[in-house]
Amino acid sequence: MKNDIDAATIDAARAALRDVPAKQPDKLSKRDAVIALRKEIDAMRRKGYGWSDISAKLGEVGIHVAAASLRSYMTDAKPSKKPATTGTPDPGTPSAPGDMTGIPV
Repeated sequence: MKNDIDAATIDAARAALRDVPAKQPDKLSKRDAVIALRKEIDAMRRKGYGWSDISAKLGEVGIHVAAASLRSYMTDAKPSKKPATTGTPDPGTPSAPGDMTGIPV
């Protein structure tokens, strides 16, 4: 039949669709742009540049972000160094001074 598609064509289509890279967005929010540039911004900070300097440099290329916002975005983007807590105290730790309910007998 004219509309039938052979197995080799299906395999080729499968490979073509599977190997397509993730589509990059055409535009990013200021926050996402800063996060995308995090390594370069960190490098400038290590070279001694302040947030205002980096903000000005970004403004030169059309990314207008206030120094305070830049700092905030970079702080928010960093992974937490604190271990995750469950909010549940260790069973062997009394919950209040004099409270013996958490101590095994």
